[in-house]
Amino acid sequence: MAGRISKSRRGATPLLRIGAPRQEEEGITFSFKHLVEESYCECPDATFFIKLLGRLKTISGRSLPECATADRHSIIGTEKIPLPQFAPAVQRAARDGFEEVEKLTVFRAAGDNRAMAGVLLGGVFYIIGIEARINTLYRHGKRK
Repeated sequence: MAGRISKSRRGATPLLRIGAPRQEEEGITFSFKHLVEESYCECPDATFFIKLLGRLKTISGRSLPECATADRHSIIGTEKIPLPQFAPAVQRAARDGFEEVEKLTVFRAAGDNRAMAGVLLGGVFYIIGIEARINTLYRHGKRK
């Protein structure tokens, strides 16, 4: 019965098959393995984290090509920022966790200019830093 969708499942999100190879169009998966605690621990704003979880859900439902071509400040948009522009703890975590990393990929975290930065490999976004307060992850604005 492979390939058939029951009447009750028509129009629903397809079920994922355990053990099946990952497809690019399945969306982005998030990993917090390399997350730097300094980037989020001092945030007193619970609504920020609620918005962040909603943003993660939205992004995870989109494909890599879709995110790569979206406007950088849109809900699913990304941009690449050189590693030296990030806070020292984020730079260390990136260098300790990944070979030859020169830039980090940045998604907007909560609908404002705060960001989450990490490394995107094979459909997995390894989050290294979450900017709970503006300008703590990297300096926003024009870069010289």
